[in-house]
Amino acid sequence: MTWLLYILVVIFTVSIIFLAVQFFNILFRGQAPFISTKKRILLQISKGIKIKPNEVFYELGAGRACLLGLMSKEQPQAQFVALEYAILPYLLACLRYAFSKSDIRIKRQNMFLANLNNANYIYCYLNREMMIKLEKKFTNECKPDTVIISYQFVMPHFRPYKIITASKSEKIYFYRLER
Repeated sequence: MTWLLYILVVIFTVSIIFLAVQFFNILFRGQAPFISTKKRILLQISKGIKIKPNEVFYELGAGRACLLGLMSKEQPQAQFVALEYAILPYLLACLRYAFSKSDIRIKRQNMFLANLNNANYIYCYLNREMMIKLEKKFTNECKPDTVIISYQFVMPHFRPYKIITASKSEKIYFYRLER
């Protein structure tokens, strides 16, 4: 019975530490919380994209990389890269795809330090502040015609070429970089 108590204490402690780190990152670092995109939204995004062979699709702040998992099943000829800096979501993504036949590359890397010049598609479900910071990075690094998909949060200086209204309060924005 005491081993069960130890396990519960460890689970409780890890949960408290995770919540404290989340709180700190959101409040003081301006990072987006660890919230996964809903499955129905992932399906709507994947329907609207046809990736050509060898094109590269990034998911920034990937969490468990759910969109990439779905896309890699539908279009296995493409390259998929998940960037996640937070340790717990990164480990969850690694575990999720460790035993699958997926070729998703999961990197523990700060998205602001990553080189995105080979991206054809980029997906983000972040927050307003992070999307504003990413605008400059996308403009400086990404090639023309790179498609950026954002769930819920607009990039104020870019004009979307397509908006999918998923519900009254949910939108998916599609941007194409121009020079």
